[in-house]
Amino acid sequence: MSIKNFQELSTQIEAADYDFEEIEFTEEDLKSLRDAVFAFTEENLAEAKRVLAKWYGLNIPDSLLKEVLAQDIELAHEAYTGGISDTGQREILIDAVLKQMGLPNWPVNYQGEAYFQDFAKQLQAKAPIFDIHFI
Repeated sequence: MSIKNFQELSTQIEAADYDFEEIEFTEEDLKSLRDAVFAFTEENLAEAKRVLAKWYGLNIPDSLLKEVLAQDIELAHEAYTGGISDTGQREILIDAVLKQMGLPNWPVNYQGEAYFQDFAKQLQAKAPIFDIHFI
């Protein structure tokens, strides 16, 4: 079965009670879904943008968010369905954004204050290049 957009993908997952990992995408499916990501509306992106603002203090442009989501169809599906606010998904999202910016993953508690300070400096330096604003 061909999958052309995220509504079809959601319908297929629900109808067959699939886990996302069980779906065998064709190259055509992946291209269609990536194209669909670039057609996401503000409404489709709203929850992902809210998560990035609330949990990480970042306001990122739609174009960057679409680039990130187009590289990870499962993450894009989570954004489309609203599941992006789950703890695991939001951590995957921020790390994908940071990777797109050429930065390391978001610091976790055990990495220490020095690591966090270095990370913060790198993020502050790169944010303007990607039109990211701090909230």
